[in-house]
Amino acid sequence: AAVVHPEQADLLVRVDGLRINTWMTGGSNLDAKDGDDELVVLLQPHDIDGEPVKLPGKVQIELVDPALPEATRQLGTWTFSPTACRNHWHGGMLARGFRFHLPWQTAPTHARPLLHARFDITDGRTFNADTLVNIALGPDHQ
Repeated sequence: AAVVHPEQADLLVRVDGLRINTWMTGGSNLDAKDGDDELVVLLQPHDIDGEPVKLPGKVQIELVDPALPEATRQLGTWTFSPTACRNHWHGGMLARGFRFHLPWQTAPTHARPLLHARFDITDGRTFNADTLVNIALGPDHQ
């Protein structure tokens, strides 16, 4: 079993939910060509007052296109261990949380795919959050 240090125990108690920061989540264009090249996600585990809590956990992120047939709607799945998650903490002025830059596994063909995030913490609890994200499509799919 994992050892929980006192300072981690306090954070475990404080985590009350998970939200996707929709202002800081969406497609990102890395080159001069039209269309986004990656998905940027800012996840915020939060306490009962809605304040972000810096508690690493196992993170799973899925991107799905509900407009596609079920067999092909999965666009990507990314998983991060608690150790990897810790390296993604973003303590910016506008928002704090775990920020991930995720290159496309399958490029979206519709501009509003569904993002699902799952956050598992060491006390066995799981938190989930979903949102539609905005993606700028390349010229092939506009």
